[in-house]
Amino acid sequence: MKFMLSCQEATRLSSDRLDTPLTPAQRWPLALHLFICRHCRRFDRDLRRLHQCVRNADGGQVFISLPPQRKAAILQRLEQEAQA
Repeated sequence: MKFMLSCQEATRLSSDRLDTPLTPAQRWPLALHLFICRHCRRFDRDLRRLHQCVRNADGGQVFISLPPQRKAAILQRLEQEAQA
């Protein structure tokens, strides 16, 4: 594995490490790339959050906290679509 990764390689490794441990030769270049690249850092964070939500899913439902205003807006929209 080369020392400096491309964004494509970094996102692949970010995904791979959710399923299997990376070797040190993969971990260090990924850590360096994530330190330097804010876009890949954001992708990695969002991917880990999504993975955690899926792992915490119960009966096909993913539990995510929403502000009360957002919940009310969603329920209102669903009711409007159900009446249409």
